[in-house]
Amino acid sequence: MTRQPLPLVGYRFAQDSTLGPISGQMYEYVVGAGGLYLRARRRGLSVTMPIAGCEVRGLAAVRPVLELDCPKVPAALLAEILRQSRAAAASSPPLERLFYLAWEGGGWSLEVPPQRQTEREVEPLDTGPGSAYERALIEVHSHHRWEARFSPKDDRDESGFRLYAVLGRINERPEVRVRVGAFGYRQEIPAELVLEMPDGIADRVKAGREYA
Repeated sequence: MTRQPLPLVGYRFAQDSTLGPISGQMYEYVVGAGGLYLRARRRGLSVTMPIAGCEVRGLAAVRPVLELDCPKVPAALLAEILRQSRAAAASSPPLERLFYLAWEGGGWSLEVPPQRQTEREVEPLDTGPGSAYERALIEVHSHHRWEARFSPKDDRDESGFRLYAVLGRINERPEVRVRVGAFGYRQEIPAELVLEMPDGIADRVKAGREYA
């Protein structure tokens, strides 16, 4: 008997707390007691994230989950990203900078891809098959004198499934924001869930602490 392939998107009602495998190739919507959730998994990362809250009687509670299938990013790598970001900011005009972090061969690798940089934005020049963009589990970009926040352009561009981080105020009081992005849905999370935080970089995110 031929096994039917999974649909691209799955749908599920949480009848109990055991959800089982994700029922879609890309992701799955789950309706639980607290509302609507999205579940997705890729190499190195799995997430169950709330996307619309409401009371649904008779269904089981769904627990938000974010799991890395690897250790947290070492503090030394985030410190190196800050160092290179400061170097880009020292140019005239100051430039933003883009970085990719991938888990490969049992360790984290840092790559600075070919990119178009300006004072207010940065974007990769190659997002095709085999590119650093495709391999990246975490995408980081820097601001310089501006705070760490995600812009409307970031919201439009960050449509894949990975973790995203932004560094801000890098020469004054460095800060970081981290969020999980899954196919256009986004939620900020504490940086400490995925990063070993070096001294001198503050986490701007206080929400999302319900994640396991």
